[in-house]
Amino acid sequence: MTIMSGYKISDEDVDGAVRYMKIFHPEKANPVYCRAMLEAFQAGVILGLRQIALTNPDDIEELYEKYEAYLETKARHP
Repeated sequence: MTIMSGYKISDEDVDGAVRYMKIFHPEKANPVYCRAMLEAFQAGVILGLRQIALTNPDDIEELYEKYEAYLETKARHP
């Protein structure tokens, strides 16, 4: 079961992530990146995301950091 099973990521969710990224990580502030990050979070493919979801689901910075680490690992081991 996924962390947020049954929940569909909305355009508003993506827009919120893009707004956050524009401030703190402007190079990543695009809907494609943000939707992929939210989908990875939703699917629970990144270790530690369940804990973020349970303790502070609004912690976008920690989500971003874990997603970037996941992408780096995935790039090194395709």
